[in-house]
Amino acid sequence: MLARLGGLATDTSDPFLHMDGEGESRMMPLLVCIALVVAFLVWFADLVFPLPGALRQYVIHGDFSHQFYPFHHFAAEEWWSGRVPLWNPYMYGGHPFQADPQAAVFYVPGLLFDIAFGRGGLSYRALEWRAALAYGFAACGMYLFTWSLTKDHISGVIAAFVFAGSGFLTSYPLQQLPMLEAAGWLPWCLFSVEHAVRRTGCDLRWSCLGGITLGLSFLAGHTQTTMFISYLAGAYLLLRCWQTGQPLARLVLAGLTFLLAFLMVSLPQLLPTWQFVGLSNRQPLSYAEAGNGYQVNDLIELLSPRGLFQRGYYVGVAPLVWAACAFTRRHPQHWFWVAVSLIAILLALGKYGPLYPVVYGAIPGYRLFQDQERAALLWSCSAAVLSAFGWSALAARLAFHATQRLPLTALLSLAAGLVATVVLFMQPISRENPASVIPLNVAVLTVVVIAIATTLVAVSVYRHRCQSVLISIAAIVLTAGPLYGANHGNNRTSVSPAPSQDVQATMEFVQRQPGLFRVWQLQDVLPGNLGVIDHVAFAHGDSPIYLRTTRTLLETHLDYRIAQLFNVRYLISTKPDAGAGTALVAEHGDIRTFERQYALPRAWAVRDVRVASDDATALDLALHVPEPGATAVVREPLRLSITGPDLPRDQKEHWGIVTPTHRDLDVTVADNAFLVISEPYYPGWQAFLDGQRIAILRADYAFQGLEVPAGSHHLTMVYRPPMLLLGIGLSAITGTVLLAILLLNGAHRLPGDRT
Repeated sequence: MLARLGGLATDTSDPFLHMDGEGESRMMPLLVCIALVVAFLVWFADLVFPLPGALRQYVIHGDFSHQFYPFHHFAAEEWWSGRVPLWNPYMYGGHPFQADPQAAVFYVPGLLFDIAFGRGGLSYRALEWRAALAYGFAACGMYLFTWSLTKDHISGVIAAFVFAGSGFLTSYPLQQLPMLEAAGWLPWCLFSVEHAVRRTGCDLRWSCLGGITLGLSFLAGHTQTTMFISYLAGAYLLLRCWQTGQPLARLVLAGLTFLLAFLMVSLPQLLPTWQFVGLSNRQPLSYAEAGNGYQVNDLIELLSPRGLFQRGYYVGVAPLVWAACAFTRRHPQHWFWVAVSLIAILLALGKYGPLYPVVYGAIPGYRLFQDQERAALLWSCSAAVLSAFGWSALAARLAFHATQRLPLTALLSLAAGLVATVVLFMQPISRENPASVIPLNVAVLTVVVIAIATTLVAVSVYRHRCQSVLISIAAIVLTAGPLYGANHGNNRTSVSPAPSQDVQATMEFVQRQPGLFRVWQLQDVLPGNLGVIDHVAFAHGDSPIYLRTTRTLLETHLDYRIAQLFNVRYLISTKPDAGAGTALVAEHGDIRTFERQYALPRAWAVRDVRVASDDATALDLALHVPEPGATAVVREPLRLSITGPDLPRDQKEHWGIVTPTHRDLDVTVADNAFLVISEPYYPGWQAFLDGQRIAILRADYAFQGLEVPAGSHHLTMVYRPPMLLLGIGLSAITGTVLLAILLLNGAHRLPGDRT
């Protein structure tokens, strides 16, 4: 098999080098992809396999454990309960879960994974498996893309390890699961674009597939990464159309097909997210806020990895040597990928480099995102492609020999690669100081050893015009080994993410308490979003994007008043006292639970209703009225005649069925009243009083309010997001138009359409 892997790009008689070959030609890419997936499962063996003792590692505590594991645990529970996970009641007082792009509710691979492994509760290891498989998936995409360009399997394997094992992709994308999964679609999108325009007369089926891959990247939940992919795919499409001389009409049709396929896949998420972002804390950022990135001295990462999250440029030394070899026999796309490399390196510097000031004001999307070092994804991609070009440039001059040639060169290079791998593997990554660097002497040693060995392989192969199985293995080891040695420990810990016994006991105590209420922690005692897993509602949460009104309230730091408005009954703290009006009700180790003696219920009726002229006034009144349980603040006059200021007589509220998207409430008031419900005001919630739909008003700046006439009534609240329904409808229409275009194209296919 290895002999076949090293086939020549110039040997066009070999059928397995072509996409439409038969027999082994069809099996070889599949076998290589299986091998790559297995290789990355071995890379992450300490995460995914039940290894004994200290060999068992976990993804280090952070966004993976505090944000994305609770998200997918909740989503799996909702799917298995027969509900679409639209609304999360356990964080921020209520959160439009499906509209949050990072929840990735409709990301098809993740959805199927959550359902397949989420019955009875999605395990932490299951999500670690999902992350490990995402690396294998990214490697397979890069292999297929570069193999389709070079027709050399070794080149494709080298590129696969450079991309999926790069310092960038193995650093915080493992913590940021949506970023990792979105990035994995980059080579697949390029692969589809390449085959769409490979010959004169665009193949609309491949164009459609390219739009689908971009749509799946968007559904994966990291919009900034999808933006990078879309710009790179667009530039690549224009390049290939120019190189292949595509007719303008076919180019427009291919672009339209790509766009329609993207919209068909993404609209059910795109429209709810667009609405949510408009109401969230995410607004266009100032230049200073958005421009953070790597600094110029971080360019040393091109040769040696730095700390836990400071190694985005690192792709290893060997790939740089292979990329330099690409200049000896330039591929038609060579200068394009050189330009992408330079642009990506400069973009990742953010405001510390010369390029970002230009794109911030000129290119749509850049004002919405921070952390510009994420552009290092494009550097990893271009470095992978250029390394493939370099090895294929060497391979193109060779006559392959299955017999062993250059054994000394191969063995020395292989040994050098293994030594460098072990040396880098032995370097600890400091958890306390993520910016720590590998010692200078170790960095210099490994750089020199790998550079000499890689150059020796390249020169020997070039001069002798032959290669061997050992030479091919040495090239792969020199590429993948140091990447594994340097990056294997990224985001690892031997400490289980499971909550401590004291935390578990605290949560179990709160779970046993009757009624509807929320919890507030006064210090960072509990892991983020733990309530999402344990079905305990909190007034706060852990997510970079949530409702702007909620954020505004939380940032006032008027904790007592906010706790009243958010229906907080219990406070969790490590301090011996939680303030006036609280009583200690449970103690587990250092964690104490206090009950608020004057907590408001989830819903309460008032007759003193004040109208605010703007949001600022509404916020000020809601925070400073003498008694929030007796007064409500609205933005528009009421239709029902409600006279105050006394409280309604004989008011009673009794909750019935309560699910994340459905609530039943029996309410009795002796007088016309305004019912305040401590749930976030958000489009999509609908109220039905005795079967008749009534308007939901914005009350107390951020919550829901209803006009209730005197008497006993049954109230039903349901969450039906209109943007989701509109997105599904438009997606169906878009899909119908796309299908019609493909059918018409098939009936009137141009001779050059087939790839």
